[in-house]
Amino acid sequence: MNEMKNKFFITLSTFLIFGCAGAPVGWGGTHQAVQANDKSVTYVYDPLVGGYSATMNAASAHCNNYGKSAVPTFAGRQGILSTQTFECR
Repeated sequence: MNEMKNKFFITLSTFLIFGCAGAPVGWGGTHQAVQANDKSVTYVYDPLVGGYSATMNAASAHCNNYGKSAVPTFAGRQGILSTQTFECR
């Protein structure tokens, strides 16, 4: 019986961990673009789950689509989440 409980909790934990991978920002998700065009892109991100590095990578990929480089310009807060704007130069 004890072995069955252990398997159940391991399975439940696994589903919870993988379930957060695509979650909204603030609920396990790392970042989300809130504005994007050929001149700039702004993200809201969760700094507690590595959102800033994911934001940097996403901004670079976004600006590369226009043959430009992402340059961080304005950082802010949106409640407990952070925001970062990148200009595509």
